[in-house]
Amino acid sequence: MTEKYPDLDRQKIREVDDLPLTPFAVEGWKGTIYIQALNGIERDEWEDRFLKMNDSGKITLRGMRAEMIIKKSFNSEGSPLFQKGDKDWLIKKNGDVLIVIFDKILKLSGMDVEAQKDAEKNSVITPADSLS
Repeated sequence: MTEKYPDLDRQKIREVDDLPLTPFAVEGWKGTIYIQALNGIERDEWEDRFLKMNDSGKITLRGMRAEMIIKKSFNSEGSPLFQKGDKDWLIKKNGDVLIVIFDKILKLSGMDVEAQKDAEKNSVITPADSLS
């Protein structure tokens, strides 16, 4: 059974907090941090920066995990956990720990593999779409 939601208007959408902080237990660091999904602008910027080829025809991913973690990790009060200058030492931390945090942020942002598969299953192609 599909859950019925009330009708929305512009004001209701503006007021919705759809970017809450999510507590995340980091086993490798033996503590909890708070992470947040990317908003639309952040996602566009991240995709533009890391998912395009450089002049030599390669995609450069160096530092992308650390940059995402720095941007979207907070303490329990909602203040940034890291500073931009922390990237130099953060990239030297355990790669498995960084990947776990990075992957969770991607999942919250709808950018993980599972979300991509769900989006493909739920998308509908119209005749107009197939012409482009």
